[in-house]
Amino acid sequence: MKLKHRMLVSLLGVGIVPALVITLMSLNTASSSLETQTFNQLEALREVKKSAVERYFKTAEGQIITTAEIPSIADAMVSMTQAFTNLASSDTAASSSLVRYYQQNLTSKLQATGNTGLPRAQELVAQLSPQTIALQNAYLVNNPSPVGEKGNYQTSRQLPAYDRAHQAIHPFLRDVQAKFGYYDIFLIEAQQGTVVYSVSKEVDFGTSILTGPFQRSGLAEAFKQGRQLADGDAVIVDFSPYSASANAPAGFMASPVYRNNQLLGVLAYQFPIDRLSEIMTERDGLGQTGETYLVGSDGLMRSNSFLDPEHRTVFASFMNPAEGAVNTQAVQRAINGEKGIDIISDYNGNPVLSAYAPLTAGGLTWAIIAEMDVKEAFAALNALELSVAVIFVIAVIGIVATAIIFARKITRPIGGEPEEMEKIVQTIADGDLTVSFNQDPKATGVYRSMREMTKNLTAMVCDIIGATSQQAAAAEQLSASTVETLTNFEAQNARTEQVAAAMEQMTATANQISSSTSSTADAAEKAREMIHDGDSQVSLAVDSMRDLVARLQSARTKSDSLVRSAEDISGILQTIGQIADQTNLLALNAAIEAARAGDQGRGFAVVADEVRTLAQSTQDATGEIAQLIENLQRDSSDTTQAMVDSADAAGNVSERAESSISSLKQAVMAVEEIADMSLQMASASEEQSLVATEINQNLEEINTMTGENRQAMDQITQATQDLSALSQVLKGHTSKFHCQGKLA
Repeated sequence: MKLKHRMLVSLLGVGIVPALVITLMSLNTASSSLETQTFNQLEALREVKKSAVERYFKTAEGQIITTAEIPSIADAMVSMTQAFTNLASSDTAASSSLVRYYQQNLTSKLQATGNTGLPRAQELVAQLSPQTIALQNAYLVNNPSPVGEKGNYQTSRQLPAYDRAHQAIHPFLRDVQAKFGYYDIFLIEAQQGTVVYSVSKEVDFGTSILTGPFQRSGLAEAFKQGRQLADGDAVIVDFSPYSASANAPAGFMASPVYRNNQLLGVLAYQFPIDRLSEIMTERDGLGQTGETYLVGSDGLMRSNSFLDPEHRTVFASFMNPAEGAVNTQAVQRAINGEKGIDIISDYNGNPVLSAYAPLTAGGLTWAIIAEMDVKEAFAALNALELSVAVIFVIAVIGIVATAIIFARKITRPIGGEPEEMEKIVQTIADGDLTVSFNQDPKATGVYRSMREMTKNLTAMVCDIIGATSQQAAAAEQLSASTVETLTNFEAQNARTEQVAAAMEQMTATANQISSSTSSTADAAEKAREMIHDGDSQVSLAVDSMRDLVARLQSARTKSDSLVRSAEDISGILQTIGQIADQTNLLALNAAIEAARAGDQGRGFAVVADEVRTLAQSTQDATGEIAQLIENLQRDSSDTTQAMVDSADAAGNVSERAESSISSLKQAVMAVEEIADMSLQMASASEEQSLVATEINQNLEEINTMTGENRQAMDQITQATQDLSALSQVLKGHTSKFHCQGKLA
């Protein structure tokens, strides 16, 4: 995966995952909060309803106990029991009328409810006592009020004793019934269980609930339990279908009536479903699908359902238990004494939030349920989820756009994949500069810079490799040249030292020549004075000598060049050699002339011999110097040739001197020539001495400079060796780079 895609995925992960986590956590928190809030609301409603029901039963218990303790109730119980007992027997017509009444108002209604298990009207009437038939005829059959309003009848005007007792208590109990919403109020005598009084005047009125048609009813059970109670107690009997009320479910409450600790009977209340349903169906805080209801231990409804009024009213539930029963988890747990909250399926199979608890009152154990449909409970959450989803989608779009922008901004400066760039860098680090790059002109950032850097680096390294090889070769050559130069310097130094020694010897010889030449000049002056007469003869020799002087002057000019260069030194030495040769020849000529002069030339012969000896010494020294100078400068052929020419000229002079030796004039000329020669020799000797001294100084300077040059050459040699070593090191470093394939 490319870096851009990885960056995009990472940025999306960094942005979307936290957003998703926050969203899920928010939704979970909202769901939990909403669920908790709804459960709290349901629990609160459950507790409110439970308290209301408990208060209802508690109030009813208090009322029935209080009512049972009222003296007038005891009086009514006694008077009505006596009046009922004393009723006259009824005739057959009364029984027939009562059968018709039962058929019209009881059995037909029971059949309409689907209850076909009860006896027929005749059978029911047959179970009644004569007093009961008389009482029901008077207060039911002959009562002009319609069924359900029979309680409005104050007196039958047929049963005087009973009517008086009835009129005494009926207004009070009817007022209690109306005020507290009871369906009916009964006075049941203790011995036979006869209902001697009823506010509503239904078919149970006047019957014995111990032996009559309603002996298995809830009222009979309430009586049986009630007469077992002590004074001031009460009992509640759970709902069950009550056939006297057209099989409508009815619950009963009973409390004994005592006088002077003697049980007179039982006061019973028939409390209807309406009051409990009114409490339980209060809609505040329940929304559209919420409801609270009561369920008995038999799984049947004890209050009407708001959501299923067809099958789960109390009446429908008891009439058709198969469809009207409620056996949900909440009901089962509550009946088992558990209290809690949960999300379960309700009796319709819909998921609901349920708050359940047991309800215990007067020995009853019911389940009180508060429920709300999950959809409605979480409707706000669904709206929140939709809003959060929209916000999340918008956030994701923003995150994606931001991630794309950031990914581009991050990857653009890089310009390539890090793995590829890492491989390229590693390849370059390993010395392979032939690595190939993507030549896309659109490449940017570090990748493009690396490509340009590698291109320039390859060119530079290749140039360095070439330069290193050349430098190594040049260093080796320079080292060899330096060694050779150093050897030449050493040889030159040795030769210079030899030249210096020879020049010192030549300087000493030149000084001696100068001294001897001075003596020769003195002797020649004397000879000149002595043989003045031979002036004319010597003139020719003087001319020849002048010609020789001119030639020697040429040699002198060449000797002057010795100061400027080594060639000048060679020329001067040649000139000195020529002068020595000429001096020797002149001395020889002078000796010959002196010998010819006889005694007059003897002294001159001695001087000439000395001069010749000195000239010979000078010639020998000059030969040695010339031999040494020849090693320093071999360009002396011109000077040698000049010396040869001078020697030839001197030969001509010698021949002329021999031609004129026969005369004194020739001697005079020879003496004058010797004198002039001596002067020239003295001057030349002095100049030679100066030149030799200067040459000696120059040689010393040359020797000094040679030493300095040697030290410099030693340093150059060391530097050359160091350079050669560095060249080898650099060559070793650059040898690992491969740059044959330079980047384009």
